[in-house]
Amino acid sequence: MHAHGATPVFPGRHGNSSGFALLEALIAMAILSVMLLGSLTALVNLQHTVTRNTMRDEAVKLGQELVSSARSIPYASLTNGTTTLTYSRQITNVNATFTVQRTIADVVIGLSRSVTYAVSWSYKGENYSYTAATIVGAT
Repeated sequence: MHAHGATPVFPGRHGNSSGFALLEALIAMAILSVMLLGSLTALVNLQHTVTRNTMRDEAVKLGQELVSSARSIPYASLTNGTTTLTYSRQITNVNATFTVQRTIADVVIGLSRSVTYAVSWSYKGENYSYTAATIVGAT
């Protein structure tokens, strides 16, 4: 109890209202923590998506480069069969390994052969693939 005319110890505060401000601060911190955790999860998922898409882009680029170089190989130098090659690339702090299966087969015997590159890779336990092909004719 305050004496008549005495100034209260906490002006503007009545009863247990100082505890209420602490409770408000704790609730606000809890809400902010949940929001930040959700944002962090979204950022991690975004990074995985960006890396996966960059790896796909690199696989397409590799396949197109191989097809382009196959077009310059003379028909007589191409022999039917399958060969497996491995390529490593550094992609956004990930060492990516691409396995390429090259298959050469006759389209029209003595006239043309197909050269197919099947590029495969894995990321986060999932397997992906891309196929590029061209036809090389006899000249």
